[in-house]
Amino acid sequence: MRGGDEGDEDEGGCDEGGGEGPSEEGDDEGEIADHGVEELARGPSRNVQKSFKAIRDEDHGEDVAVAEEHEEEVSGYRILHDGCVLDIIVRVQPPRERVFAPDWFYIKQPKKIRRLGRSIIVRDACDFGAWIDRVIRDFVESPENTLRNEADEKAWDDPLVGFSSGADPLYTYYKEDIGSFFLTPVEWFEETFTETEVEAGELTVISWILPHTKATKAEHRLQREMPTERWARARIYGEEFNDKLRRHVVERLEDAGYPAVAPMLSPGWSRETSEKYGFASNWSERHAAYASGLGTFGLCDGLITPKGKAMRAGSVIAKMGIQPSERSYEDHHAYCLYYAKRACLECVGRCPAGAISEAGHDKERCNRYVRATEEYVESNFGFKGYGCGLCQTGVACESRIPPDIFR
Repeated sequence: MRGGDEGDEDEGGCDEGGGEGPSEEGDDEGEIADHGVEELARGPSRNVQKSFKAIRDEDHGEDVAVAEEHEEEVSGYRILHDGCVLDIIVRVQPPRERVFAPDWFYIKQPKKIRRLGRSIIVRDACDFGAWIDRVIRDFVESPENTLRNEADEKAWDDPLVGFSSGADPLYTYYKEDIGSFFLTPVEWFEETFTETEVEAGELTVISWILPHTKATKAEHRLQREMPTERWARARIYGEEFNDKLRRHVVERLEDAGYPAVAPMLSPGWSRETSEKYGFASNWSERHAAYASGLGTFGLCDGLITPKGKAMRAGSVIAKMGIQPSERSYEDHHAYCLYYAKRACLECVGRCPAGAISEAGHDKERCNRYVRATEEYVESNFGFKGYGCGLCQTGVACESRIPPDIFR
């Protein structure tokens, strides 16, 4: 499998891919705001209405749910937390006993409930994968997603989102295959949160694909040597947006009580040299996407996704449990017509640098050509930038997985 992302170093492949814990029951403060609870519903769930009575929390003026005598555990009032529905669970137990339940939200106990010998915890009844997907899509739909041109066109089309476990054996394989400098998800987390103990299986890698727009691709596929203005803007301003998206996802997770890190924004991210692959780095957005079921590699090293190869990728590692996405492939070249069918080679003809051949992708030749586009971009478009990516347009895998793959 090819080496890690080189960030700005490689247009043809890597470059373009490229509150936890319970509160003490004896606490006298009795807050209900630790995890950003936005709204408390005004009635208990219909199926447990007879088991609950509503009282007024004198400390906060909010309705809360209290179990009748002898109820061991029942679902009661439902709250909305950042768009997700959560159940309030009421347990009968000594007021000062500490509650522990992994992956549950906690709220401190209102005084009246403590006096009744009840503890309230908020149990997750939300599909966190769907929540994260929505967080990403909403941000992509925001004004931040822009090429910063006169028409203020958006840089990226609708994203793809996938998930993989921090304990996925692929991450250990990457370290063995690419180089010992490659950091696994748990190593990134431990490097970022030095005082937090974590197991690899407690982590989720959140990965996304940002496809180029139809207008950008249509214009770019007509080029033979140099990038279009839209493509160069997407490379510079679109990637600035990708960085904002990384920060946004981390912030939303941390606001909800889940520590997270975006490796590409970390001071620990670095370019490296792989004995096997040359240009590399200690984290790869494309390899995270591959592990998360979002696509496989092509002859030019680009990632071929259901929305094609003309895209960029991003990722965040979070301490939260999300069901991994299905990986409907076993071979890392499964979606490439050349490797799967010994056909195509369209990307070879599209490369103006002669950096792609049946032998694969020459990263050094590719990098030299990409750097040579800087003067062209500045003199023709009026901003400092660069770009190529010609191998990603005008090819069978530009905007989809080639249909012939499945025949």
